[in-house]
Amino acid sequence: MKKSGNIYNLHSYWTKQPIEVVEKFIKFFTLEGETVLDCFAGTGMTGVAAKKNKRKSILYDISPICCEISRGYTTKIKDYNELKNEFIKFKNYFEIKFKELLYVNFNGKPMRVKYVLYSRDYTCPKCQTLFNTFKDEVDFLRSRKKIQDKCPKCGFNYYKEFIPKEIQIRELTLKSFPNKIRIIPPQDFISKIDGLPEIKFPFAHFFGKEPKRNYKYGIKQIYQLYSKPNRVILNEMLAYINNIKNEEIRDIFRFAFSSILFNCSMLSAYTKYENTVYRTGTYYIPRIIKDNNPLDSFYSKFELITKTLRNIYDEDVPVKIYNHSATKLKEIKTDSVDYIYIDPPYSDVINYSELNLVWESWLGFKTDNSEEIIVNKEHHKDEKFYEEKIGIVFSELYRVLKKDGVLTLIFHHPKPEHWRIIQKVTANNGLKMINDGPIQIRSKSRTHSQINTSKQVQGFLALNFIKSDTPVNLKVLSEEDYSTLINSLKDKATCEGYLDKSSIYDYIITKVYPECVLDNFTV
Repeated sequence: MKKSGNIYNLHSYWTKQPIEVVEKFIKFFTLEGETVLDCFAGTGMTGVAAKKNKRKSILYDISPICCEISRGYTTKIKDYNELKNEFIKFKNYFEIKFKELLYVNFNGKPMRVKYVLYSRDYTCPKCQTLFNTFKDEVDFLRSRKKIQDKCPKCGFNYYKEFIPKEIQIRELTLKSFPNKIRIIPPQDFISKIDGLPEIKFPFAHFFGKEPKRNYKYGIKQIYQLYSKPNRVILNEMLAYINNIKNEEIRDIFRFAFSSILFNCSMLSAYTKYENTVYRTGTYYIPRIIKDNNPLDSFYSKFELITKTLRNIYDEDVPVKIYNHSATKLKEIKTDSVDYIYIDPPYSDVINYSELNLVWESWLGFKTDNSEEIIVNKEHHKDEKFYEEKIGIVFSELYRVLKKDGVLTLIFHHPKPEHWRIIQKVTANNGLKMINDGPIQIRSKSRTHSQINTSKQVQGFLALNFIKSDTPVNLKVLSEEDYSTLINSLKDKATCEGYLDKSSIYDYIITKVYPECVLDNFTV
């Protein structure tokens, strides 16, 4: 798979399946006009793939923002001219409204602000000297010059112990053809920012384990993730969008608005290539923040969205979207679904409601995370809770799947004991795995951390199931027999061309899954 392309790039999410992958499964297992179900919809890629290929689809997600994103993704634009006219009105309004924040005078000419770079001042814990590393860090990003992470006064050099202070504006990058212009922010620009009203919206408190990394910086509410000018502009944009009378057009504007909320936050990192990057699945604030112009971000994303949604669907095939737990598929009749494609939560890997809070607080949503099927000690949810809830889901999936239907499960976890939970609930609910071997989904793209470390690229394993007429019984092996089996499978995997640890791991999972109870092993 490739984590890019027009459709993939319309909106971000934490565990998004590329459309090309979902399409391969849907086209292999279904015919035109048949019904596809995904009860962990996320951004609705299953609905997009089904609609593109003239299949009906039913999507569920407990998160209202996921349902909102799914609706945006599966919308076929009907009146493009009216949408375009509304966009022109929007653009004209905001170009006048925020002209003073969008332009800086440079050599007597107004130059448009592309983005602002922010960094932190630091206090040395040893001698209390206040200093910043902005120049060294930017030089490193642009030309890979070595950073001297040490106090300029006493030489203390354990950077992680430095205490970050208030974020400061360090540099402006202006739009210019053919080259960018970088300048130190002029005093009149800083004065304009200082004179902006102090808007504390969205005033939603972070919760859970992941956001705690930023509490030491004083970031405890959503609005604090945004610079003052971006907060002002985004609030004004949202108020305008919510007053658009045409519901379909308003939904497309909201879809575009939510798609830029992370790109225009302090999570956006400045990189060597100057593209917009933020770490998914975490609230990591980088050492150099790339504070993007939210209006330009919106304009470019809106144009991509409208162009893509205008051309992607030949027919307006129905997509039904329900915002509630996958444990109750009450809207679906028994034995009525032709194919199921699910990418459920990977146990303790990602805490969706903690991360979705940014989108949901801006758009006025709130997930009832009491039913969120994850393992999270902060939420008092352990493996037993996860097993119980995911078991109910698979019971429902068995009920609604046709007798000759297929269920595809996309899953990943580095610990076999978490795979064992999935193995147990599929077996208990009469679902029989039919893979001959591992179906691996590997990313061609590499994240920033994968490029700079030895981390494996993101990968998933696909398991296909059918309804079984007889119970699915799994053998329980002794510790010695299990160890012998794992060693034998390691040798077989290598002989069959599975050479890296990740591929051997997937090979073993696939081979053990339908026969024996999974237990811990190492590769």
